[in-house]
Amino acid sequence: MRSVLAGVLILLIPVSLIQTWKRIGVWRDSGALWTDVIRQYPGRVFDAYNNRGRFYYLEAGRLDDALADFDQALALNPMAEYVHLDKGIVLARMERADSALISFDRALKLKPDLVEARNNRGGMLLQKGDVPAAIADFSEAIRMKPAFRDAYANRGIAFNMAGELERSVADYRRAIELEPANPNNYHLWGAIGGALGVLNRPREAIAACDEAIRLTPPAEPLRGAFLLYRSRAWSAVGDRGKALRDAEEAERLGTAIDADYRKKIGG
Repeated sequence: MRSVLAGVLILLIPVSLIQTWKRIGVWRDSGALWTDVIRQYPGRVFDAYNNRGRFYYLEAGRLDDALADFDQALALNPMAEYVHLDKGIVLARMERADSALISFDRALKLKPDLVEARNNRGGMLLQKGDVPAAIADFSEAIRMKPAFRDAYANRGIAFNMAGELERSVADYRRAIELEPANPNNYHLWGAIGGALGVLNRPREAIAACDEAIRLTPPAEPLRGAFLLYRSRAWSAVGDRGKALRDAEEAERLGTAIDADYRKKIGG
């Protein structure tokens, strides 16, 4: 299996489930609100623990505290599929893939059509190297939610890893079509450019890399990789000057350039 673009992130998507609570005098942030609810009703309102856990994860970056709250929520209501999902997402962020898979499995056992759990389980399977199972999960997520941008992007990564580059490019393009303003689309344009280069379609690769480079934040480390993809595409169409320019800029940004390739383009 060959991955054209190492470093493209698997897209783990938390669902949103926030109930409305109004307690005058305690609303500094949602964490303070749910802490007040827990203080008033200790060990009784399971959603208070889940929602505070979501605050710890999404806004405060306190993964251990989030995990503790999700565990408390599940002790009170082990049948809450969305809490298993939230717990799985935090475990994934903690790089505990096996535990995350267990949580996503439990969420899907309770609610087989929980599309976010399906997509996230696919991400964990992909990280563990089970590419066919990951593709199956992403495909099922797309079946359930045909406009699910992140499932297309993730399946594109999986097809890339499986060496099915045409299908990979098609999924990346579909993901971009679904959310053309998504700020992470530069990842996908770069992956398209790399795949098209391997497929010996250099003119299309140049166009995709142009878009990737245009959209990539200046400090993003992947900018160098996209420049190198474009350099190789320029070389494939016989423009050594542009190939050398892009390669030198990629190297300046910290991307390693193979000595044989530098010699080939006159560097």
